[in-house]
Amino acid sequence: GDDTLKLWDIRKFRSPVKVVNDLRNLFSVTDCVFSPDEKLIVTGTSIIKGQNETGNLQFYDKELNEVYKLPVSNSSVIRCLWHPKIHQIFVGCGDGSVKILFNDKNSQRGAKMFVAKHKRMKVESITSAGPRIVTPHALPLFKEEGSKSLKRKREKERKDPVSSHQPELPIAGKGAGGRIGAGGSSIGAYMRKIAAIEGSIDKDEDPREAILKYAKVASESPFWINPAYKSTQPKPVFQDGDSDEEDNETK
Repeated sequence: GDDTLKLWDIRKFRSPVKVVNDLRNLFSVTDCVFSPDEKLIVTGTSIIKGQNETGNLQFYDKELNEVYKLPVSNSSVIRCLWHPKIHQIFVGCGDGSVKILFNDKNSQRGAKMFVAKHKRMKVESITSAGPRIVTPHALPLFKEEGSKSLKRKREKERKDPVSSHQPELPIAGKGAGGRIGAGGSSIGAYMRKIAAIEGSIDKDEDPREAILKYAKVASESPFWINPAYKSTQPKPVFQDGDSDEEDNETK
């Protein structure tokens, strides 16, 4: 920049309305903002490293008359933001720091919420890392389990059905405790059971003849159906023909 602050009228850009000189500026992104009520203009100034100077925040009125100059940091003042609601000014400096300017009466929330809080004290815990004392003849109550006993501990837990979550094994024989017993606990027992069932059935016998051989016994000594109709229908009544076939013939 040319180290100036210029006020322009947007209706004519041929020449600025007002100009302020001797404002050192080494950064092209230096902010120049209005206050929320648009009565003041705020900008920052830059410094050269190695010189005993401070970066300032310059306040001007609409006629570019200097109202106030506020030293902010030992580095350049580059970015500036005047918040319209909480009435606080945020200033970004060349050394990477951010300054927050506020008024106790006019400012609301923002930096006022944490500026009164005290920094928490770090509590340093002191631990002593001394050598481990091993007493081989101590009581079992005071013995510590070492890395060697870890394998034995896992083997012991593996044998415990509760700790290892072992599934319940099938019950051989009759059921107990609400569980149904399995027919055989091995493949051999299952094969013997199937062979016994198949051995009692004659595969060469005709199924129709196997049923009809009980017809004479059923007619002489009925047990299920005939006694139920003995009083109401002593003589069976059967249908002579198929009603569906008769209807088709009539059509």
